[in-house]
Amino acid sequence: MKSIVITILCCLINTATSALTPHEATYTLSWSGIKVGVDNRKLTVKNNLYHYKSNAKTTGFGKLIKDYNVETESILSIDHSGVNVDSYSVLEVINGAIEKNIAIKLKNDVLDPLSLFLALSNEINNNPDKIDFDFRVNNGKKIEQHRYQIMESDNSNTVKIIEKDRNIELHFSKSQNALFTYFKNPRLSLKLKNVIFEE
Repeated sequence: MKSIVITILCCLINTATSALTPHEATYTLSWSGIKVGVDNRKLTVKNNLYHYKSNAKTTGFGKLIKDYNVETESILSIDHSGVNVDSYSVLEVINGAIEKNIAIKLKNDVLDPLSLFLALSNEINNNPDKIDFDFRVNNGKKIEQHRYQIMESDNSNTVKIIEKDRNIELHFSKSQNALFTYFKNPRLSLKLKNVIFEE
C-alpha cells in the first residue's frame, strides 16, 4: 500500500512540474514580418523557486532603427493550484537611456506578462480538456484581465491559443512539455529558433 501511495505522489509531482522544465530558448523577434532582434529566455530552479528570465534586444537592421534592450525576470513557484508569482522585474533601455525600471511583488493569483507564458504551458499540460483560460496580469502599472481560448490547429503537435480582445495568437509544442513556440500580435511576432532542455 505504501509503495502505491509513493508511486501516485511521484506521478502527481512529475505531472505538476513537467510544464516548467528548465531550459534555454532563443526566439526570433520580428516587426511587421521583418527580423529585428532576438529574445533569449532561460528557466532555472533555485531553492524550489523557478526563475524565468528574458533578454529581448534588437540586432542588425533593427538596432539601426532603435537600440532596444529589455531584461525581465519572474520568480515563481508551482503547486496544484498552478503558477504562483512571487516577484517580477523589468529593466528597459532604449538608445542607452533607461526607460523603465520596475520591481514588484505579486500575490493573490496575479501573474505578470512573462510568467503568463509558463502559466499557459502549465494549464495545457495539467488540464488537457480545458479550453478557456482566465488570468489577471500585472504589467507594473495596472492589473488587467486576460482571456484565452484554445483553437483548432493545422499542426497536430501544436496547441494554438488566441486572445481575441488583443488580437494575439500563441503556439505551444505538445512534444516539448508545452513549450511556448510562437507569439503574434498585429505588429510583433516571436518564433522559437532553438531550445536546450536541462538534463
